[in-house]
Amino acid sequence: IMIWDVQDLNNVNLLSEWTPEGGEWDSAHNVFIRDQYAYISYYRFGLQIIDISDPNEPLLAGYYDTFPNDEEGGLYSGAWGAYPYQQSCNIYISDRSSGLFVVSFDGCTGSDPLDPRPPSDVVVFSDYQTPSSVDLSWTNPVELYDGTPLNEYSIQIFRNDEFLLEFLDGSQSYVDQSLSDGSYYTYDIHTLDLLSDSTSNIISSTVYCGGSPFPATPDNFSASSTSNGIELQWINPTTQSDETYLDDLQSVRIYRNDSFIDEMDAEPGMMLSYLDDPLDGYIYSYKVVSVDGEDPQNLSEFSDEIEVYSGSFPQYLIWEPVLNSPLSGDELKNDMDDLGQLSYLTDDLWALGNPLQNNFKAIFVLTGIWPNNHELTSSEEVIIEDFINQGGSVYMEDGDIWFNSFDSSIWELFNCYGIEDGYGDISMINGRPGTFTSGYSSEYNGENNWIDR
Repeated sequence: IMIWDVQDLNNVNLLSEWTPEGGEWDSAHNVFIRDQYAYISYYRFGLQIIDISDPNEPLLAGYYDTFPNDEEGGLYSGAWGAYPYQQSCNIYISDRSSGLFVVSFDGCTGSDPLDPRPPSDVVVFSDYQTPSSVDLSWTNPVELYDGTPLNEYSIQIFRNDEFLLEFLDGSQSYVDQSLSDGSYYTYDIHTLDLLSDSTSNIISSTVYCGGSPFPATPDNFSASSTSNGIELQWINPTTQSDETYLDDLQSVRIYRNDSFIDEMDAEPGMMLSYLDDPLDGYIYSYKVVSVDGEDPQNLSEFSDEIEVYSGSFPQYLIWEPVLNSPLSGDELKNDMDDLGQLSYLTDDLWALGNPLQNNFKAIFVLTGIWPNNHELTSSEEVIIEDFINQGGSVYMEDGDIWFNSFDSSIWELFNCYGIEDGYGDISMINGRPGTFTSGYSSEYNGENNWIDR
């Protein structure tokens, strides 16, 4: 966690840094500020709360470890979100691995002790059966925040920031009528102490009149390669996007690589499958969307996009990063095709998933030569090194890695040691006697005539 002074944008200064003990190489996710504290969902370190009243010296004020077995998790295991803004000072923590936690923190001050508590159990609801009205219900408060009984009060309701009405008789429900079907409304409700004129915090709720016009997204969407093509499966939604009842689902549309390819009639709650038959040897991305029967039609949000490789999985990966001149990759791919070998040419080393888990016979690494070269990142180096150390074969085509990348450990695996940068002296290439290149001769005038030696 880094604290910056940005009062003068022409003179931005780093004031301090903070990390939980032992978390120097771990990641934080979200940071929320309330009063003098920063509430941090810190993945494997759970909830971390730091006192930032002195920004030059942040101090640990509280924590709750939602993921105590951090040795078993990855970098992004653990607490993903922490919400500290409840009037009760309860803090909600969502942990990707172990679920929901609700904790309290003594440093949270909450509301003024003499303020009334707000209405609780507020429900704002409308669906297709109430296309022009919204039902509101709540439970009236009985005390101030300090526990003093609340004797004389009213409940005030606002719609879209405009005063709607006030209840003085202890009512706990209201039907707002003559509204527009499909319109989006925001209701704010709070308590007014008639003796002190103090108000509670506002409870806000939003609702579509008549229910959301948009259907929910198809659920459990999956895509997998089969011997007959790529099979898609999903479960049709039964609700609108706001979880009210869906009464007019019409179809589900299917998209491949962001292009519409087909549409299937759909009934709520049914599982559907679709078989696509694209060309083999390529990665395709798929997503689906729900469509209702309104005029004009309403579409859901798209499902998660899933990438699938079509056909028999390749035995060879040809990796040619974007910055490289696109020459060697195409030549190698054509040769592989001519030899009847399954290969895949890509600019993404992880295009088919983790190379260490895909059982490739070999990986061709084509990182190019200056000025059209790609410098290996540390994560790319680790993948290549591990692949070799696990028995894999790597072909490395690179004019600059052997000498210029002197701090790389990859060249040790090839028993190649750069002694100088090389110079532009390559004009003729001759085959070496006694090898399969014997007798070969070719003039060379390509861009890479400056090869590391």
